[in-house]
Amino acid sequence: MGNQVSTPFLLKTSIFLSLLFASCYGLYWNGASPLVLPFVGAGVSRVFFEVPLETNISLSFTYTSNLFIIQPMNPFPSFELKDGILVIVYPWKTVMYKMRISTLPPSVEILHTPSLGRGKSGLVIYRVGSSIPCQTWIEDNLGCRYYPYEEKKVWVSLVGWPLTTTRYQLKIVVEDAAQNSVEKLVSYSPLKTTYRVRTIPLAREFAKEQGTEVNLTNLTGDPLKDYNTLMAAFAKQTKVSVFELTYRRSGRGGQMFTNLPFLPLQEFAFSSLFGDERRFVLEGKVMRSSYHYGIDMVAPSNTPVVTPWGGEVKFADYNGASGNTVIIDHGLGMYSVYMHLERIDVRTKMMVRAGQQIGIIGKTGYSTGIHLHLGISIQGRYVDPTDWTNQEWLENHILEPLRRYGK
Repeated sequence: MGNQVSTPFLLKTSIFLSLLFASCYGLYWNGASPLVLPFVGAGVSRVFFEVPLETNISLSFTYTSNLFIIQPMNPFPSFELKDGILVIVYPWKTVMYKMRISTLPPSVEILHTPSLGRGKSGLVIYRVGSSIPCQTWIEDNLGCRYYPYEEKKVWVSLVGWPLTTTRYQLKIVVEDAAQNSVEKLVSYSPLKTTYRVRTIPLAREFAKEQGTEVNLTNLTGDPLKDYNTLMAAFAKQTKVSVFELTYRRSGRGGQMFTNLPFLPLQEFAFSSLFGDERRFVLEGKVMRSSYHYGIDMVAPSNTPVVTPWGGEVKFADYNGASGNTVIIDHGLGMYSVYMHLERIDVRTKMMVRAGQQIGIIGKTGYSTGIHLHLGISIQGRYVDPTDWTNQEWLENHILEPLRRYGK
């Protein structure tokens, strides 16, 4: 995804950057990539770049798919940064754009890297140097991107190694408005992780018991057939994909982060852990096998569930197999996910404070008993919540690096 570069992609990138940055300076260009200009019609007779008090550089151009494309400079300019005027001559008029030529790519200085293993998360902090506007992201070897939060040219992003990926690589990508770009690999301290395999028996009446909340009326009495009917009903009741909802550009920094461990229950016992490979068995047959993308916390019925940190509620509704579900954005691309609630006490788009009650523990959705499923998503990647519930890990791996670089 991130490694395939073609001319159409370059043309699209040029259009995007021209539109994005035109209001900031006029136009930016590196002189070496095709430049696609918006709002230029047919009939151009001449194009040149005029450098005040120095020289004029004639430029060739083409029309492709109704696009006006200025070809790379020939010869390539030797200067790194130069201001001038791009002049487009028609038989009946002349159009001029204020332009900055920049051939020097942005610089990247990595300030902090995490310790990472399969299912683990951490911080990447880096500084970008550029003489013109730029955009940046962190891209993994799966083609997915993390969008960092910026303050004073220092960029911060949480990252998470997906549980099902055995090899993980990250690189920082910076592109400026002139189409110069730079990539830099992110090194990290490797962590060895191991996860359990568990067999979970399902009651013969599982479909009948859980089917009431999705109004199942076509049960046959055959546990295996009824199980499949239940799963189909859950799928129809699924309103959002957690990945699609949490795979978002960071809208805010870590202002909502606190030094309190991320614990939504005061008293609880762990049942399933993050990364468990769980095999659900009914009548001696494995009906479902899946990884567990959170931790299950068991507590008595009517136990209140609170959000440990403040944030914005992105989803609060029934969501199929997840049951009554709440998803909260805490900043820096970190989202908490609460599943199987008996009752929801917040609504979508509500801002919540640290310690605020968001619901009551329950067993809605695909659940074999009363418990809270807590998930932590880092821009679409589920990671181990037990790190975030550990105050020492939180301090050493998240809060201290943020303080060190003034975030």
